[in-house]
Amino acid sequence: MSIEKMMNMEKNTQVIEMNDEHKTYTDMDTWNTHRMPLVKSQKAIALDHYVDYGKSYAGYRVPKTLYVLVDDDPWEVVKWCESSISVDTDIFVRTCPLNPRHGVLESTRCVNHKNAIVETIQHLQAVMLEHDPEGCLIVQPYQPAVASCVLAPNMYVVFGEGHDGVTAGTNYSDSGTSLMFPLSEKHRVFEQALVRMSLESGHIYDTNKHEIEMVFNDVGHHNRQWDDEYINSVKAILTQIRGCDEHIQIGTPPEGVSINGAIPSGDVVVTETVVMTGLEQVQWLEENITKELCPDGFVVVEPNGSLLSHINAHCRTHGIPYVITDEVCVGDTWTEVASGWVIQNNGGDFVANPYNPWQHVSAFRDGVTYGNAHWNRKQSALSTFFHQWMGQPCNDPELSAFLGGVFCAWIVKATIGATVGEMRHAKSQKKNYRVTIPLATNSFMGVEPMSDWDMDNGVGMPNSRRPYHRWMRDTIVDWEQASHLLTYMHDEYKTGWSSAYGGPKWGDGAEKGARVATLIHQLMNASDDVLEDVGKELVEAVNALENAQHNNGGLLNKFGSDTMIHFTAGTLGYEEGQMRNALHSYMIAMDIVNDRIETNAQECNILWGDVVAFFGKSPSYFRSNPVFKHTDAPKDVQVVLDKWNGVTHLTHMFHGDSNHQYNKTGHESYIPTGHGLDGQDTNHFNKLNVQTNMSVPSNTYDVFLLGKQQTQVVEVESALVKHTKNVVASTDWDKVGVAQLIGDVCSHVEQGTWEEVEHVYAKLVYELQTDEFVMYMNALKLAQEMKQ
Repeated sequence: MSIEKMMNMEKNTQVIEMNDEHKTYTDMDTWNTHRMPLVKSQKAIALDHYVDYGKSYAGYRVPKTLYVLVDDDPWEVVKWCESSISVDTDIFVRTCPLNPRHGVLESTRCVNHKNAIVETIQHLQAVMLEHDPEGCLIVQPYQPAVASCVLAPNMYVVFGEGHDGVTAGTNYSDSGTSLMFPLSEKHRVFEQALVRMSLESGHIYDTNKHEIEMVFNDVGHHNRQWDDEYINSVKAILTQIRGCDEHIQIGTPPEGVSINGAIPSGDVVVTETVVMTGLEQVQWLEENITKELCPDGFVVVEPNGSLLSHINAHCRTHGIPYVITDEVCVGDTWTEVASGWVIQNNGGDFVANPYNPWQHVSAFRDGVTYGNAHWNRKQSALSTFFHQWMGQPCNDPELSAFLGGVFCAWIVKATIGATVGEMRHAKSQKKNYRVTIPLATNSFMGVEPMSDWDMDNGVGMPNSRRPYHRWMRDTIVDWEQASHLLTYMHDEYKTGWSSAYGGPKWGDGAEKGARVATLIHQLMNASDDVLEDVGKELVEAVNALENAQHNNGGLLNKFGSDTMIHFTAGTLGYEEGQMRNALHSYMIAMDIVNDRIETNAQECNILWGDVVAFFGKSPSYFRSNPVFKHTDAPKDVQVVLDKWNGVTHLTHMFHGDSNHQYNKTGHESYIPTGHGLDGQDTNHFNKLNVQTNMSVPSNTYDVFLLGKQQTQVVEVESALVKHTKNVVASTDWDKVGVAQLIGDVCSHVEQGTWEEVEHVYAKLVYELQTDEFVMYMNALKLAQEMKQ
């Protein structure tokens, strides 16, 4: 600025101080009330209107804001800062031109000290007087920002690291800084806010011609720990509502296209380029490259840009070709082949084939491998990238495929952690509980737990949720083995659970998880001729698993209430009121892209398939072959059996809490454990010794209840029971009920032994009442049909 202009500014300031017409106010509300009629800046007026009329719709808060004219006394700003802002909070002074001038006029952070504030205000007032004298300043407390975003309402949002990672195209990371997310058609809160602002203020706030800028304050946290406490501490703060030209639509990129950009004429032969790496170049662009001054073939290149950057805002206004890459050379031909997507097309022979996600399957496989070794409980936030890769990428399809692979690894391991973890409730909730369940869990997890899994000496079953999550974090799984494990979980959840707990729903989720694991295993090795078929099945399986439920909501909501928000956003986009959730998706993705996730994960050497083959045997097998008597089990199982045999503190896990036949000593369906410390085993065999000289066929088969209904037990004193009572004077046996009868019959039908025992059960059937007989016959018919 010239000496003459500085002298004039000082003179004007002195006149202002002496003129009663420029009376100042230190109360913010009073000050702003008197200033707003004089404010002409679109940006400043829009922010004020948002606070008055739009905030109740969008919900995002705005920092304390003081509007300062170019001729206001800087010392009045000092007084406001002293009364309104903590002394340890810095000040941010934003320039607000009359009309949007994207990134041309600087904004400045300064320490909260009177001399620094006065110096900053005077400097920026001078800048405004020189470049935009009808503009103003905005003063706010500085917001420490881990990231920022810019929304094109109703369309998409772009995130970047720091305060200006989106608008300035600043490269904070090795792989770029911006990522784009589609927005949902539901709950368009900014459209509602802008409509209300238009109605109340008389200004026109066209949704298609305004963009919303926000920052995210992490409230003093420096080391990100992706847990609910950290996520809930992040604050979303709206800083600007900026007028702009209409936003660029994002189409689906044709096969082989991965670069964002816009070529207004469709094609351009490059004669000259400028590479933009920061906002300091915007003023030159504004002064030299406009509709009237732009040379033919001129292309603006922004390697770390986005479709919502300040640079591209200027290009949109003036119809200038814009490409987000660093590989544009003079003589090249660039073509916009879909809205928002460009490609180098020197031969002019590019044919736009439909988008093909399988072109990027190598990146997906890499993502699966990375996600397996770097699992984190909050990676449900990556759902959007899987669905973008499969349908309509907003970002580089290669990156979307990679992050989609990380997500697929996450969802299978999350399903394992959740379903195995919930099985800890089997002892109290599962009527056909037996000791093989905790033994199987211990065998899956191993006897050398990593990171304190809440197991004493490596044996037992963790009794809280987190150890199962840490297990998945520290374990690199084999996908085929994972399918075996989840199939076992499905089988154990099918029967016996109290209706309030909803075991069958957990089983359904485990089955869906097993399906995804199987398809990942297939896709990791699929040949080109089956790749697409396997891939389509994987998409359907992932969708089904995301939508799996238990009694209290989504199957995987144990990983946070935000899990289902991310799943919904994967297919529908994030709602405009969910920008904190979109931020988490962005930050987690950037941690992965820049390899900021530490891992101690080790390959799982336990053959889960062998564990399932052993513990998946029928209850009747373990009745005849007590589990702790085995010395020939698979090695991963035998080491667990041996450890359990050597401890005394696990007897409480031998039998369930519920009143089930498997637990009743002396009953023919009781399952002994074979452990030397099992007092119930001793009691059982003592009672059997009393029951001598019985010429009654012994049923060694188990109860298989049909479907989900628990048939009411009706007491029937059958010929079998009468005969038993004549032989044994005192007995603990319960009377046979219809449910027990049907269960035994179904077991025989399933195992192919029905014809051998049908004549015995005929005696019991004669004792049934009419309605019970009909129930029995219907069940028998259904069981025989299912067997066929």
